[in-house]
Amino acid sequence: MTQATRLIIESGNSIVFIRRVKKIAGEMKEFYVLPGGELEKDETWEEAGIREAKEELDVDVELEALLIEDEVKKFNKLERYYFAKVVSGKIKNGKGEEFTKPDFEKYGSYEVVKLSKKELAAYNILPINIKDLLVATYV
Repeated sequence: MTQATRLIIESGNSIVFIRRVKKIAGEMKEFYVLPGGELEKDETWEEAGIREAKEELDVDVELEALLIEDEVKKFNKLERYYFAKVVSGKIKNGKGEEFTKPDFEKYGSYEVVKLSKKELAAYNILPINIKDLLVATYV
């Protein structure tokens, strides 16, 4: 089972997401995911979150409270969602491979965006159970 850390980073009245556009089953789909990614060998959950924030958002973060641990059986993945705060840098598209060497056919596009907390229900945020939890928390 793979493991991944996801980050909930507030920015004023917004939350930071990665806007993805990807071809799925022959159709272009737009959706939003929280920043983060899979743990590398010998990496802790927290170290993965810090590394992914740097790669995807070009910022240094400090992980705060764990919101939820979520098993995604469809993808054989265990994800932990942490609240995190930026301790240095300005949020923007990072320098990770998904931004610097995009392979649109394989992965689609990645763009860092901030979505209004009050309007979270209007967006295609995945996974849906995390969207529901964020909506219940912020709206």
